[in-house]
Amino acid sequence: MSEVKSSVLADIKHTVRISRPRFWMYTVGPYILGTFATAPSYATFVSPRFWIYLLFFVVAANVLIYGVNDLADTDTDLHNDKKGSYEIRLQKQQRASTVVACGLAFGALVVAVVGQSMLTAVLMGIFLVLSIGYSIPPLRFKARPVFDSVSNVLYAMPGFMAATIWAPTSAIPVSAIAASWLWCMAMHTFSAIPDVTADKKAGLATTATWLGVRGALIYCGVCWLGSAVLLGVTLSNVLYGVIWAVTLGVAYLGMIASCLLRGASEKVAFNHYRIFPVINAAAGFGTTMVVLAMRWPQLHP
Repeated sequence: MSEVKSSVLADIKHTVRISRPRFWMYTVGPYILGTFATAPSYATFVSPRFWIYLLFFVVAANVLIYGVNDLADTDTDLHNDKKGSYEIRLQKQQRASTVVACGLAFGALVVAVVGQSMLTAVLMGIFLVLSIGYSIPPLRFKARPVFDSVSNVLYAMPGFMAATIWAPTSAIPVSAIAASWLWCMAMHTFSAIPDVTADKKAGLATTATWLGVRGALIYCGVCWLGSAVLLGVTLSNVLYGVIWAVTLGVAYLGMIASCLLRGASEKVAFNHYRIFPVINAAAGFGTTMVVLAMRWPQLHP
């Protein structure tokens, strides 16, 4: 009995590790932001339904995204110095439990949209296709320059789904969709810059390998600039929105400028990448607080 218990605990621990806890905010953050932007009242945030969906986007979404990625990336991980130190390298004996975890996560996310609107179900379908198709052939977007970047809109899907759950009759502003999409594209490509050499050794073509380190940094800067402008258009409030959009634009472009001035190398990009989650967390939290401030008269009980 103790051996079984130990094995189960080991599988749970492994599942949590492959879900990359430091990246959980990339799925749950958009969900919370989308809820703040569309919730009919403050009561939404104390309802069991809100917390159940939160759990889906914290655990199931990340287990699926990163578990599938680890299963598919055995070839490229061999050349990646981040694996085994900054990130885990999936071992042969862990593959079976990882497959089971991904299957359970997939099933949980399908169940999550049962009884929801058709649009919510469609968005979840897109999320699932992109999450799996990013890593698994024949789609394997991660091995297709530009498509790898564009497909990263999957991280914005929880926010779009939240909007369709809490405000099913309202349309999501096109500027909000475009701003989120560009931000996700930049986030993906910046994260891929430290892997340029490893990906080339593995014969993997990405936006970062195609453009080179300097070109990829400039590409990220353009995407983040466009995202900041569109965020300002979406928020359309000078006191909160526009000032915050400018702040974000300066922060991300400042990071790109720092990388370029320090030599535009993979090592320099990785040094910035290590603090990237902190920057993104601050950006997401700040944006959510701006939206809360703008909607407080409607949300306040």
